[in-house]
Amino acid sequence: MNIEYQQLKEYLKKAELGSFLIVPLKYSNDNFSADWLENNSERIPFTTTDINESVKQTINAENTANVVIHYKLNKNILYKNIFGKHKTADEKLVLWVSENDKNEKSDSEPIEITDLDIYIFHTQVAFLSVGIRYNKMNVLNTICNLGYAKRISSYYCEKEDGEICRFDLEKEIKDICSFAGLQIFLESDCSIFLDSYIFTVAMIEKRFKNLETIRQATFNLHLMQELENPVEDESEEDINYVYAVKAQSLGSYRWGCCVTSQTMSYIVADSDMNITAEMAEQLESNVTVILLALYQKYTCLRFRELLAITDKRKIDRLKMLKRQMLEFKAYGTITPANLSRWHNVKQIYKHILETNEINQAVENIGITLDILAEHQKELENDRSSKIMGLITLFGVVSIPASVLSIIDYLAGGSLVSVYAAIITILSMGIIIVLMLLQNKKE
Repeated sequence: MNIEYQQLKEYLKKAELGSFLIVPLKYSNDNFSADWLENNSERIPFTTTDINESVKQTINAENTANVVIHYKLNKNILYKNIFGKHKTADEKLVLWVSENDKNEKSDSEPIEITDLDIYIFHTQVAFLSVGIRYNKMNVLNTICNLGYAKRISSYYCEKEDGEICRFDLEKEIKDICSFAGLQIFLESDCSIFLDSYIFTVAMIEKRFKNLETIRQATFNLHLMQELENPVEDESEEDINYVYAVKAQSLGSYRWGCCVTSQTMSYIVADSDMNITAEMAEQLESNVTVILLALYQKYTCLRFRELLAITDKRKIDRLKMLKRQMLEFKAYGTITPANLSRWHNVKQIYKHILETNEINQAVENIGITLDILAEHQKELENDRSSKIMGLITLFGVVSIPASVLSIIDYLAGGSLVSVYAAIITILSMGIIIVLMLLQNKKE
């Protein structure tokens, strides 16, 4: 443990904690219900200064290639599903989570649902961001159980009469998504948080003098361990760190983060300790950056899924998918250099792209397009061959009638007409023979 980390130990014990659990979703145009979202949420434009104006204009527009619509859901929807009634304005949605069905309140840790946000992308991909507050890092570990497929969390709430009642938070979240025609992207019997991206925020009072202190603190957050006891794990290889610029007048850093393929762990110093304001700011800024990277990953997966279930004989459907894939590859991706004016924001975005190998997935879309184009060409050639076959069939059927017509014409015509007909037939025969000989040579 470095000296500064030891000095900050008491501050780290009192850190304010919160996370955004970003769950990937998908939808089909036939089932998606924009009306339900409009009636039960508030549509919010993207205003963060962390993203360049040109990017904000495209994602806020109605018909651009990488448009995204942000809906902030009313938390009363979840509250009503759990308690059977709406909450009043001064009530908080406080619940308890425990490990392995421990139903005693003393064995559980409280959590507060702070935000429910849905982000709809035009590529039939969406995301649900669940904002939560908690007091100890083991709570997040119980909810996510990162690195394992087994679900270990149990959820409880307290009714007005004091009765502790168990409920299924994940089922309630699925139900809310289904109201809008959305479903979990990778549906399975495992926890919906197994494939989620976890963005954790910790706030302490004192700023950081050394980058090593930030690295250790954010690594603890990544492993979902308490901040005051530093941990190590040499098996973790997809770790990248990003920091704020050092304030020269203070000689210290305000924030830093650890970025991996499935987590972003962020620690910030603020003497006001206003975690509510900080999480609202992070929802607007860094959550947006995370989503703009993840949407590319899941769009590639979604296209492959749609191609797998599409009848390959339906040329119109294949043409539509091909056009959408071309538009996504040409206009739907954003490079780190064009995302932001701030270098550290570009670095966060770049690390998410790299650790999830998103650029390679986008490149593979090009290979898929080539295969799709070849398959489409084969279908069109097959269709043309069938049409030509029908034309040939009709031509063969019409030959006897034409021969009879020529015989009648010759029988009743003048000698000049007869010679003209014979010469015409012989000329056509010579042309056909010459064409056959030419094809044979080729």
